[in-house]
Amino acid sequence: MSNIVFNYIVRDNINENRISDIVNGLESRKYKVHLRFFDFSLSKEVNKKVKSINKKPDNVTISAIEKDYEDFENASNLILENFSEYVDCMCLIIVYDNLVVNKSLDDIDFDLLQDDDFGFIYSDYAVNGIRCFLPSCKKTFELRSPFLFLSTKKIIKHISEKDPASVIYNKYAGFHIPKSLCNIVLSNEK
Repeated sequence: MSNIVFNYIVRDNINENRISDIVNGLESRKYKVHLRFFDFSLSKEVNKKVKSINKKPDNVTISAIEKDYEDFENASNLILENFSEYVDCMCLIIVYDNLVVNKSLDDIDFDLLQDDDFGFIYSDYAVNGIRCFLPSCKKTFELRSPFLFLSTKKIIKHISEKDPASVIYNKYAGFHIPKSLCNIVLSNEK
């Protein structure tokens, strides 16, 4: 099983049901997932809520890391600080807690990231059940897709850059999966 790191950024309170949906959406027969919640909230209750989950998929390990609320603006860089944690992982993804994977990791061929020309994989997504299509050419849209897997090998190669994720996004080819693999939940109930 290949290793994948999911880094979820939590800025506000998040309830147990949302955490459970996030965890269970990462079920996979092909990949071992290291799920890390970075808790930038004021309440710092994510760790307690993660521990209250009764059932999780066998392929998922979970941890919660508390961060200062004021450091939220630098969240991506803080997550990449400890790059040594990613060395044995094929790829990583940094997302916000309103994104839920719909048990579709097995639909992704992460071996593409072993190619020297590819730096990331991205997919279409759904917002409250409505599918949003992303163009297959990365040059046609400026914002990163909310479902962007970055090659760990490329991150380590560019770790000295100010924003390694942006360097990868701009320097390497991306592989587009024309399928909705995750949902963005737009609701006040977190």
